[in-house]
Amino acid sequence: MKIYRNTESVPQEPGPGRSLAIGIFDGVHLGHQALVNGAIRWAQQDNLRSAILTFEPHPAKVLAPKYAPKMLEPLSRRLERFEALGLDEVFIQPFDMEFAQMSPQAFVQNVLVDQLRVRHITVGEGFVFGSKQSGDVELLSKMGQTLGFSAHPVSHIRQTGMVTSSSKIREFIVAGKIEGATLLLGRPPELFGPVVPGAGRGTGLGFGTANVRCENELLPATGVYAVKVRTNSGNFEAVLNVGYTPTFGDETEIKVEAHLLEYSGDELYNETIFLELIAYLRPERRFDGPESLKLQIGKDIEEARAAFAALQN
Repeated sequence: MKIYRNTESVPQEPGPGRSLAIGIFDGVHLGHQALVNGAIRWAQQDNLRSAILTFEPHPAKVLAPKYAPKMLEPLSRRLERFEALGLDEVFIQPFDMEFAQMSPQAFVQNVLVDQLRVRHITVGEGFVFGSKQSGDVELLSKMGQTLGFSAHPVSHIRQTGMVTSSSKIREFIVAGKIEGATLLLGRPPELFGPVVPGAGRGTGLGFGTANVRCENELLPATGVYAVKVRTNSGNFEAVLNVGYTPTFGDETEIKVEAHLLEYSGDELYNETIFLELIAYLRPERRFDGPESLKLQIGKDIEEARAAFAALQN
């Protein structure tokens, strides 16, 4: 998969045009996957290159930073998911105030037609674009009729009556509603980042932990979770604590600590690991002391094992 960091850097070489899907694609959820798969189908039908046009940072971070959402995943992880879906190309358009002021007509003519040579464009049914979001699917379709491309709006993907959206997934995650987030993503929500040294309290209690410096902007509700962990040496079941370790009075910085079950390998320091959230077990709370906490961790492990067993049924 080829990655272009600016649409202006696209080489103007002869050959087939492109079937393009446009969006932010935060989380690459089931709705996003429908757009990507649509772009790939049109590309295969007309012997075109399948491509994505996305924007970095999220437009809201430029236009209304106070209200901008925390991203489910950074761009680096989205790119990995795009490649796994089988796309040929990804175009990353830097989003700044100058770009935001481009009229919808100029965006279509200059970027989509002149630079990217689109033949098919796949977007969500509520897609808006251009200065003040004044362009919509109807305008895109009309311009396509004169400029030689077809616009394909895709209806919202619904799960049990809910529209699949990044905002709804964020709502579920911050509430600790892992089952809902999983339903809309089509997979468990994921945290990831390098393992860094911690205070060593888990080891002192007999439950060594991997302390993760998460690269996700959005963290789940504080509490204890059953998670699956992917490391360089294999996959493991684990109990994850997201919180401020109130039993020890550390209430200034949130920590993400995973106790890997059945793990007896080397320290994971500096390795990037991936944590799939399977189930929310309980809220974080303060205990009377280390012994009370130790007893509760044992109960958490048993509950986590039950959650993993339920996945097999």
